[in-house]
Amino acid sequence: MQGQANHFYRIIKDRIPYPTQRYVGETERLYGVLDTQLKGRDYLVGPDRGRYSIADIASFGWVNTSYFSGIILSKFPNVERWWRKIRDRPAVQIGIRIPEPSQVQNGRIQERLEEEPAFKAEDDDRRMAGDRAKKQFNYKFASP
Repeated sequence: MQGQANHFYRIIKDRIPYPTQRYVGETERLYGVLDTQLKGRDYLVGPDRGRYSIADIASFGWVNTSYFSGIILSKFPNVERWWRKIRDRPAVQIGIRIPEPSQVQNGRIQERLEEEPAFKAEDDDRRMAGDRAKKQFNYKFASP
């Protein structure tokens, strides 16, 4: 789902309202499910607060590109906390730099938003187009 959100939110030049709101909205719903799962937990699976596992490793890559897909992690505080915890692990820091740091990782997108006015302006335009599409199709965020 996030791949389609990437495509309609960030990659194509023409803003097509319906698929933009559809795929970004569905991706938001999935982040909401993940946020609920992480409430009161450090990791996705395991007893008590959970244990770092392959589920965290596999999910991290998806969440680490959320900004590229138009998803703002601060809307999902449990996911954001979890993402930062995983991202700050020394082995993860090494891994995300191999073969070289990706331009679509959250950290790089955030840097570009601060450093490159043209990139920020394009991102603001995308966000406004997404908001208009959500309004046009009466999108309402909902998650369990």
